[in-house]
Amino acid sequence: MTRKPSAPVSARAPGALVAVGFVERAHGLRGEVRLKPLNPGSTLLRKQKQIVLRKSGSELPADARIVAVISARPEKDAVLAVLEGIGTREAAEALRGLEICVPREAFPETNADEWYIVDLVGLSARREDGTAIGEVLDVVQYPTIDCLRVRAADGVREVPMIEPYFLSADVAGGFVTLGAIDDLEVEAPKKPKLHGPRPRKPTGQEPSAQKPAGTGADDGTQE
Repeated sequence: MTRKPSAPVSARAPGALVAVGFVERAHGLRGEVRLKPLNPGSTLLRKQKQIVLRKSGSELPADARIVAVISARPEKDAVLAVLEGIGTREAAEALRGLEICVPREAFPETNADEWYIVDLVGLSARREDGTAIGEVLDVVQYPTIDCLRVRAADGVREVPMIEPYFLSADVAGGFVTLGAIDDLEVEAPKKPKLHGPRPRKPTGQEPSAQKPAGTGADDGTQE
């Protein structure tokens, strides 16, 4: 299952939360839940004393809750966990699909020449000669490759994190170096959402004089 990335917020910001998995489903009858890490090889989820559960991609405090982890154990490519306050299968099922986040500070320290992919969000992007390109907006993780969403002057591109497109990252310096990205497709701009009454289909009848169009219970406004 491919998960969409969270809202693009730099993981280097103090107190930033990073999505590391999602609640896959309930396990058993006593409230245990199956947690699916985004990185199958990571042991991070098994070591957390508490996690943040929130609606996928949301940054709103109202959509998040801090939950203590009572116990956690590996189960194939997932983690089976007992969470505080979750004691029935129904309560566990209610968590299905929620995003699991931890503070960036919970990640293990890296070596000097290593970095986490989430640390690239918010960095500037430049060419090998130092010419500015734009900014890294987000990271998109596909089953076979990771891509950076980079905003340049002419639009946003998904840049595969392999040569000749992605060359290097300098997290301490605050930039990534990109190569041959000019031929990569530019994302189509999103259409703005329209608000207000929906357009009516023509009926061939004139509006009633007693009930002007656009008023009353059937005016087509969105609930």
